[in-house]
Amino acid sequence: MNKNKTDLETDGVNILFQDVVLKVNNSKIFDGLSCSLDKNLITVLLGYNGAGKTAFLRLLSGLSKPDKGFVKIFTSSEKLLFENVTMLFHKPVMLKRSVWSNIVYGLKQGSMDKNELFRFIQDAKIEHLVERPAREISAGEQQRVAFVRALATQPKVLLLDEPTSNLDPFSIDVIEELIKKISTRGVKIVMVTHNVEQAKRLAGEMIFLQDGKIIEQNKGGQLSQKIGQGTLQRFALGKELKND
Repeated sequence: MNKNKTDLETDGVNILFQDVVLKVNNSKIFDGLSCSLDKNLITVLLGYNGAGKTAFLRLLSGLSKPDKGFVKIFTSSEKLLFENVTMLFHKPVMLKRSVWSNIVYGLKQGSMDKNELFRFIQDAKIEHLVERPAREISAGEQQRVAFVRALATQPKVLLLDEPTSNLDPFSIDVIEELIKKISTRGVKIVMVTHNVEQAKRLAGEMIFLQDGKIIEQNKGGQLSQKIGQGTLQRFALGKELKND
């Protein structure tokens, strides 16, 4: 995917939270949060609304800074800066221009080769839309455009905040396949979802957050030991949700 692809595939991106304290409006979201994420697996965050999932992503993206502690993103050979991290939200913002112009907007020297970029456009099933006004296509198509736009910056870490929320089944399938593909190419993915079945399909590592604490962190696409199967079932059914 980029000139450092081989190094990333063999080395991987390490992510570390160490004693992180985060306050928002004098309320503590995290109070001493510590964890490390598997560098070779897709990490999926689950939890009720208000559990701290989006705050977790914002710390990784650099949009928020810890009040105490630190967040570190690195490989064994180089320290990664936050400009190597791209975040995709569940509701994309489309510029008032064509799909193609949206995708290549802001690309800088050293960004993805145009031929490789077009292969991702084909993988996203949007090649027939490149000349269309981006604001006139469907929500699912817009999210696929936004996904390719994120990939065009060649991130080493891709953060996904409910990227398939309220999308049509076709767009969900396409985006999930893209997620799996770029993960195999060395991009570290951290994803928030409320869809337990989607988490099972994609996750190599699952984290369940509750009240700013990690209740369980497991590999292999399964959660149940600490949080209890009943809690997971209630979460899957959308019950006992807290307000953001």
